[in-house]
Amino acid sequence: MNTIADQGTIAPEVQDFLAAVRAQLADLDPEEQREILDGLEADLADLVAERGGEALGDPVAYARELRTAAGLEPVMGRPVQRTSVSAGVQSFLDDAHALFDRSTMAMPGDASGLLEALQPAWWVLRAWVAVEVAAYFLGEWSLQVIPGTNVVGAIALAAAVVLSVQLGRGRLWPGARWRTAAGWRLLLLSLNVFAVVMVPVVLQGLQHGRDQAQAYAQPSAASATGLQLNGRPVRNIYPYDAQGNPLTGIQLLDRRGRPLVVDNGLDVQEESSMRLLPWLNGRIGQLNVFPLPEQALDPSTGQAVDDGSMQLPPVNHLPPVSLAGVTPSVLQAVGAVTAEN
Repeated sequence: MNTIADQGTIAPEVQDFLAAVRAQLADLDPEEQREILDGLEADLADLVAERGGEALGDPVAYARELRTAAGLEPVMGRPVQRTSVSAGVQSFLDDAHALFDRSTMAMPGDASGLLEALQPAWWVLRAWVAVEVAAYFLGEWSLQVIPGTNVVGAIALAAAVVLSVQLGRGRLWPGARWRTAAGWRLLLLSLNVFAVVMVPVVLQGLQHGRDQAQAYAQPSAASATGLQLNGRPVRNIYPYDAQGNPLTGIQLLDRRGRPLVVDNGLDVQEESSMRLLPWLNGRIGQLNVFPLPEQALDPSTGQAVDDGSMQLPPVNHLPPVSLAGVTPSVLQAVGAVTAEN
């Protein structure tokens, strides 16, 4: 399509049409008008040259289409009267934007083009940050990649991404006004700066949430001291031999030779106000020798009320057991040890 730059070659009907279109854009700033009308004069001149003046149509309807495509209200509003404050803000933002553009243009490797290509990724990222921040203030105590329940969180995140992308493309509020209206520019700039600041905060919150989940999934050393059965600590162990007789003084180790300990021997057992006492290897206490003696404590003071003693096994005798090819060890039962003592 040929470009017609000389005003004298523009057909009168094209000039009249453009004047009528500009009249419908009178409420916009000059820069915004230039952005919308850029290249339109040459396009209309070529259209008239090819198809005649009848192809121009209604300038008012055409102006409405241009406004709608730019994300503006189709009908002209009240003309914008820029105050000195607004003009100063616009000038400052324009200068800052120009400085940023010059800085990126001076960088090697087409940094400006790279930043432009990364814009969609930023639109998605700020949508995710917005959803995470909203989830936190709505009571989501532990942040997740998809906050809340998977379905609701995924729907909220998808909606936020669509809104953010359309906003970045100028297809949603405030449309093209954010480029020229000082108030809108400041608002969107503030929201973007807030999103940038919140990125590390949200990432830290995600790490904290993972740490919390691991802490609940894997009990801490303090809460998991000693052997456990179904999540509850084992208070004592009463071994029996293959004939079902109760035994005493049995030392237990795991497959790596580490002592199996049920309790540290110091904690008060809330259920019975007692603590376990160790067997002795010389002067070294051993809590992996079973059964362990039990010492009664005063619930109010935690002080010992006796010297401790062996308790009767929970069952006097168990059914005998056997395993093919294995000869059970011959051990002394509790009764035999008591008789010797």
